[in-house]
Amino acid sequence: IAPVTIFHLLHAPDDTFMRWQYGSFVRGIRFLGVVMSLLLPGGYVALTLFHPHMIPMGLLTSIAETRADVPFPILVEILIMEGSFYLINEASTRIPNLIGPTIGIVGALILGQAAVAASIISPILIIVVALTGLGNYAVPNYGMGIGLQIIRLGFILAGALTGLRVTMLK
Repeated sequence: IAPVTIFHLLHAPDDTFMRWQYGSFVRGIRFLGVVMSLLLPGGYVALTLFHPHMIPMGLLTSIAETRADVPFPILVEILIMEGSFYLINEASTRIPNLIGPTIGIVGALILGQAAVAASIISPILIIVVALTGLGNYAVPNYGMGIGLQIIRLGFILAGALTGLRVTMLK
């Protein structure tokens, strides 16, 4: 498969039949989806754990209020939701075609609502995981989507361990 660039992996067969302006726009949207999928969960973990001063006060109080009854730390909370999302995604692809997508959507809605009602996760985390999933669904290459999931878990762990620390070599 080598040599390949990220732009080759973001090219869908439908892009060939569009004018180049439209195809480039759609690939740009896919690229933004990939960036959002990779950085949003790890950034959320890093900001809430290590850098709450970087979050606007209104959003910070909203996050704090919704997390007040959640018994788990943010890392465990996001790993539970990511794992649940992976399971729902895999289950919806293995179930027969007519009912698979419906079960995926209904399962995610019911699971998310039940988890929030039981105070297992915070509502803001459902938004983070949903946006992450949408960004991952924008990738037309299945192998790249799996690779993004693995890299995303690495970013989540890095965000939980180090925050947004950047070291500069002098």
